[in-house]
Amino acid sequence: QLVELHKDSKLRPHAVELAILAKNNSTGGPVYDSAKASEALQLIHHVEATMPGYATDPEKSEMMTRQKIAVRMQLAMKYLEQAQYYERIGRPASAFFYYDLVQRQHAGTKPAEIARDRMTALEPIKAKAEADRAAGIKPDPGWFKRLQGGWDDLWTKPEDRNTTVEADRAAAAIPLPPTPSNAPGMPADNPRPLPPGVR
Repeated sequence: QLVELHKDSKLRPHAVELAILAKNNSTGGPVYDSAKASEALQLIHHVEATMPGYATDPEKSEMMTRQKIAVRMQLAMKYLEQAQYYERIGRPASAFFYYDLVQRQHAGTKPAEIARDRMTALEPIKAKAEADRAAGIKPDPGWFKRLQGGWDDLWTKPEDRNTTVEADRAAAAIPLPPTPSNAPGMPADNPRPLPPGVR
Protein backbone atom coordinates (compact mmCIF):
# COMPACT_ATOMS: atom_id res chain seq x y z
CA GLN A 1 0.00 0.00 0.00
CA LEU A 2 2.82 2.39 0.83
CA VAL A 3 4.49 1.74 -2.53
CA GLU A 4 1.29 2.12 -4.55
CA LEU A 5 -0.49 4.95 -2.74
CA HIS A 6 2.33 7.16 -1.38
CA LYS A 7 4.70 7.72 -4.26
CA ASP A 8 6.19 10.91 -2.70
CA SER A 9 6.89 9.37 0.69
CA LYS A 10 10.48 9.22 1.97
CA LEU A 11 9.75 5.68 3.15
CA ARG A 12 8.84 4.41 -0.33
CA PRO A 13 12.35 3.20 -1.38
CA HIS A 14 12.68 1.07 1.74
CA ALA A 15 9.09 -0.14 1.38
CA VAL A 16 9.83 -1.25 -2.20
CA GLU A 17 12.74 -3.42 -1.05
CA LEU A 18 10.66 -5.01 1.71
CA ALA A 19 7.71 -5.55 -0.65
CA ILE A 20 9.93 -7.44 -3.10
CA LEU A 21 11.37 -9.59 -0.32
CA ALA A 22 7.92 -10.30 1.13
CA LYS A 23 6.37 -11.26 -2.21
CA ASN A 24 9.21 -13.59 -3.17
CA ASN A 25 9.41 -15.25 0.25
CA SER A 26 5.66 -15.72 0.72
CA THR A 27 5.21 -18.30 -2.04
CA GLY A 28 6.34 -21.31 -0.02
CA GLY A 29 8.70 -22.55 -2.71
CA PRO A 30 8.54 -23.53 -6.38
CA VAL A 31 5.98 -26.30 -5.84
CA TYR A 32 3.36 -23.74 -4.79
CA ASP A 33 1.63 -20.89 -6.60
CA SER A 34 4.15 -18.53 -8.19
CA ALA A 35 1.84 -15.54 -8.62
CA LYS A 36 3.54 -13.57 -5.86
CA ALA A 37 6.97 -14.28 -7.33
CA SER A 38 5.74 -12.92 -10.67
CA GLU A 39 4.44 -9.82 -8.89
CA ALA A 40 7.85 -9.38 -7.25
CA LEU A 41 9.53 -9.52 -10.67
CA GLN A 42 7.11 -6.93 -12.04
CA LEU A 43 7.86 -4.70 -9.05
CA ILE A 44 11.60 -5.01 -9.70
CA HIS A 45 11.10 -3.95 -13.32
CA HIS A 46 8.93 -1.05 -12.15
CA VAL A 47 11.63 0.09 -9.72
CA GLU A 48 14.34 -0.09 -12.36
CA ALA A 49 12.22 1.97 -14.77
CA THR A 50 10.87 4.64 -12.40
CA MET A 51 13.42 5.01 -9.59
CA PRO A 52 16.76 6.13 -11.02
CA GLY A 53 18.49 5.89 -7.64
CA TYR A 54 18.62 2.11 -7.99
CA ALA A 55 20.54 2.43 -11.26
CA THR A 56 23.11 4.97 -10.00
CA ASP A 57 23.73 3.69 -6.47
CA PRO A 58 26.00 0.59 -6.67
CA GLU A 59 24.76 -0.83 -3.37
CA LYS A 60 21.09 -0.51 -4.27
CA SER A 61 21.73 -1.79 -7.78
CA GLU A 62 23.50 -4.87 -6.42
CA MET A 63 20.66 -5.53 -3.98
CA MET A 64 18.08 -5.30 -6.77
CA THR A 65 20.16 -7.62 -8.96
CA ARG A 66 20.29 -10.21 -6.16
CA GLN A 67 16.54 -10.05 -5.73
CA LYS A 68 15.99 -10.38 -9.47
CA ILE A 69 18.16 -13.49 -9.57
CA ALA A 70 16.31 -15.00 -6.59
CA VAL A 71 12.90 -14.36 -8.17
CA ARG A 72 13.95 -15.69 -11.57
CA MET A 73 15.43 -18.79 -9.95
CA GLN A 74 12.17 -19.51 -8.15
CA LEU A 75 10.12 -19.07 -11.31
CA ALA A 76 12.54 -21.28 -13.24
CA MET A 77 12.25 -24.00 -10.59
CA LYS A 78 8.46 -23.70 -10.77
CA TYR A 79 8.41 -24.36 -14.52
CA LEU A 80 10.99 -27.13 -14.09
CA GLU A 81 8.81 -28.85 -11.49
CA GLN A 82 5.84 -28.68 -13.86
CA ALA A 83 7.89 -30.13 -16.71
CA GLN A 84 9.14 -32.99 -14.54
CA TYR A 85 5.59 -33.70 -13.40
CA TYR A 86 4.35 -33.99 -17.00
CA GLU A 87 7.30 -36.21 -17.83
CA ARG A 88 6.47 -38.51 -14.89
CA ILE A 89 2.85 -38.98 -15.96
CA GLY A 90 3.82 -39.76 -19.55
CA ARG A 91 3.01 -36.49 -21.37
CA PRO A 92 6.26 -35.68 -23.17
CA ALA A 93 4.81 -32.88 -25.32
CA SER A 94 3.71 -30.88 -22.27
CA ALA A 95 7.02 -31.59 -20.54
CA PHE A 96 8.92 -30.44 -23.64
CA PHE A 97 6.90 -27.19 -23.66
CA TYR A 98 7.78 -26.30 -20.05
CA TYR A 99 11.42 -27.33 -20.48
CA ASP A 100 11.59 -25.02 -23.48
CA LEU A 101 9.95 -22.26 -21.43
CA VAL A 102 12.63 -22.61 -18.74
CA GLN A 103 15.40 -22.53 -21.31
CA ARG A 104 14.07 -19.44 -23.11
CA GLN A 105 12.94 -17.31 -20.16
CA HIS A 106 15.64 -18.23 -17.64
CA ALA A 107 18.75 -18.80 -19.72
CA GLY A 108 22.01 -18.99 -17.80
CA THR A 109 20.52 -20.63 -14.72
CA LYS A 110 20.98 -24.16 -13.41
CA PRO A 111 17.33 -25.09 -14.18
CA ALA A 112 17.90 -24.00 -17.79
CA GLU A 113 20.83 -26.44 -18.06
CA ILE A 114 18.69 -29.26 -16.66
CA ALA A 115 15.88 -28.33 -19.05
CA ARG A 116 18.24 -28.40 -22.05
CA ASP A 117 19.44 -31.90 -21.13
CA ARG A 118 15.90 -33.19 -20.68
CA MET A 119 14.78 -31.66 -23.98
CA THR A 120 17.59 -33.52 -25.72
CA ALA A 121 16.44 -36.77 -24.10
CA LEU A 122 12.78 -36.14 -24.98
CA GLU A 123 13.37 -35.14 -28.60
CA PRO A 124 13.09 -38.73 -30.02
CA ILE A 125 9.94 -39.39 -27.95
CA LYS A 126 8.37 -36.12 -29.09
CA ALA A 127 9.21 -36.86 -32.74
CA LYS A 128 7.68 -40.34 -32.49
CA ALA A 129 4.51 -38.94 -30.90
CA GLU A 130 4.14 -36.39 -33.70
CA ALA A 131 4.69 -39.09 -36.33
CA ASP A 132 2.09 -41.34 -34.67
CA ARG A 133 -0.38 -38.47 -34.54
CA ALA A 134 0.15 -37.75 -38.24
CA ALA A 135 -0.37 -41.45 -39.03
CA GLY A 136 -3.56 -41.58 -36.96
CA ILE A 137 -2.12 -43.90 -34.30
CA LYS A 138 -3.64 -43.31 -30.89
CA PRO A 139 -1.19 -42.90 -28.00
CA ASP A 140 -0.83 -45.53 -25.32
CA PRO A 141 -3.46 -44.80 -22.64
CA GLY A 142 -0.96 -45.58 -19.89
CA TRP A 143 -0.70 -48.26 -17.25
CA PHE A 144 -3.57 -46.89 -15.15
CA LYS A 145 -6.08 -46.98 -18.02
CA ARG A 146 -4.94 -50.48 -18.97
CA LEU A 147 -5.33 -51.59 -15.35
CA GLN A 148 -8.76 -49.98 -15.14
CA GLY A 149 -9.84 -51.72 -18.35
CA GLY A 150 -8.62 -55.09 -17.05
CA TRP A 151 -10.44 -54.52 -13.79
CA ASP A 152 -13.68 -53.74 -15.64
CA ASP A 153 -13.31 -56.85 -17.80
CA LEU A 154 -12.70 -58.98 -14.72
CA TRP A 155 -15.55 -57.76 -12.52
CA THR A 156 -18.19 -56.50 -14.97
CA LYS A 157 -20.92 -58.90 -16.05
CA PRO A 158 -21.02 -59.67 -19.78
CA GLU A 159 -24.53 -58.26 -20.09
CA ASP A 160 -23.36 -54.97 -18.53
CA ARG A 161 -20.50 -54.44 -20.97
CA ASN A 162 -22.62 -52.86 -23.70
CA THR A 163 -21.27 -49.69 -25.12
CA THR A 164 -23.29 -46.51 -24.97
CA VAL A 165 -24.35 -46.90 -28.60
CA GLU A 166 -25.49 -50.48 -28.07
CA ALA A 167 -27.36 -49.51 -24.92
CA ASP A 168 -29.12 -46.68 -26.77
CA ARG A 169 -30.11 -49.04 -29.59
CA ALA A 170 -31.43 -51.58 -27.11
CA ALA A 171 -33.42 -48.89 -25.33
CA ALA A 172 -34.89 -47.71 -28.65
CA ALA A 173 -36.11 -51.25 -29.42
CA ILE A 174 -38.12 -51.49 -26.17
CA PRO A 175 -41.81 -50.63 -26.80
CA LEU A 176 -43.19 -47.65 -24.96
CA PRO A 177 -45.53 -48.30 -22.02
CA PRO A 178 -49.24 -47.83 -22.73
CA THR A 179 -50.53 -44.29 -22.49
CA PRO A 180 -54.13 -43.04 -22.80
CA SER A 181 -53.56 -42.43 -26.50
CA ASN A 182 -52.08 -45.84 -27.41
CA ALA A 183 -53.58 -48.11 -24.77
CA PRO A 184 -55.79 -50.96 -26.04
CA GLY A 185 -59.43 -49.98 -26.36
CA MET A 186 -58.76 -46.25 -26.34
CA PRO A 187 -59.34 -44.09 -29.42
CA ALA A 188 -56.23 -42.83 -31.11
CA ASP A 189 -57.56 -39.28 -31.35
CA ASN A 190 -58.33 -37.02 -28.49
CA PRO A 191 -62.00 -37.63 -27.64
CA ARG A 192 -62.52 -34.10 -26.46
CA PRO A 193 -63.68 -31.63 -29.14
CA LEU A 194 -61.12 -29.16 -30.39
CA PRO A 195 -61.72 -25.43 -30.80
CA PRO A 196 -62.79 -24.28 -34.28
CA GLY A 197 -59.93 -24.00 -36.74
CA VAL A 198 -57.68 -26.40 -34.76
CA ARG A 199 -56.93 -29.79 -36.25
